[in-house]
Amino acid sequence: MKSGGREEAETPTRNSQAEWPVLFYVIQDSNTETCGSVEDGEVTVGSSQRFPMDSSSQLVLLTGFGPFRQYVTNPSWTAVQELKKLGLGENVRLEAVELPVHYRRTQELLARMWETQQPQLAVHVGVATASKLIILEQLAKNNGYKDCDVSGVCPVGNCCVEGGPEKIESLINMRAICKKLSGTDIGIIYSKDAGRYLCDYAYYLSLHHGNRKAAFIHIPHLNDRITAEIIGKTLQLIVQEMLGQLESVLHCERAVLGKSVR
Repeated sequence: MKSGGREEAETPTRNSQAEWPVLFYVIQDSNTETCGSVEDGEVTVGSSQRFPMDSSSQLVLLTGFGPFRQYVTNPSWTAVQELKKLGLGENVRLEAVELPVHYRRTQELLARMWETQQPQLAVHVGVATASKLIILEQLAKNNGYKDCDVSGVCPVGNCCVEGGPEKIESLINMRAICKKLSGTDIGIIYSKDAGRYLCDYAYYLSLHHGNRKAAFIHIPHLNDRITAEIIGKTLQLIVQEMLGQLESVLHCERAVLGKSVR
């Protein structure tokens, strides 16, 4: 259990059986679609064309996870697709990526996505099967990854980045967002323990590559009461708040930097 009696944020049951090919795709707007696959240890991506971006537009990268044990379609991926469908406003462009439940492949994908896409914000979504609430993760931890991925492998050194800091916190204040959105259909809490599995691992790498401009959201298992539509609408509110907060933080940083060079 989490400290303070919070709901336990678990990843789906670990599976050390032989892996299967995992597909992913990147959903972009009508101008370009990039498709690709992750199979047999190789990362293959199709078009590398960059979007023509209006100077006022923002790119938000969304990720969910791929098939895992009983989840032929991972609920996190379903939620991400629902949010992609709803959108975040006309000045926000969304790209959605399905991450495999595989340490090395996730590492390769996130490094490449931050290098090539440079989003304003990356929002990663995973499943907390024991929770009935949405959990906003404040930070990610570098060490202690001893549970194997779908291929039966742990990351080298059981860590995300060798020599990296023990933890990295998001620029987003998750507690403030929980307070701001206290009246949503699904309760929202914040956490400082993302689980030391692929969720935590992906989050740390994204915070590392993206200068802390990332967030991780654990959602509950989908059912007749907690539907993809409800989750999608709640995620829409959350990410809109995150973008507003992030813009304020970056504006303050620019103002401080401007004063320091005068």
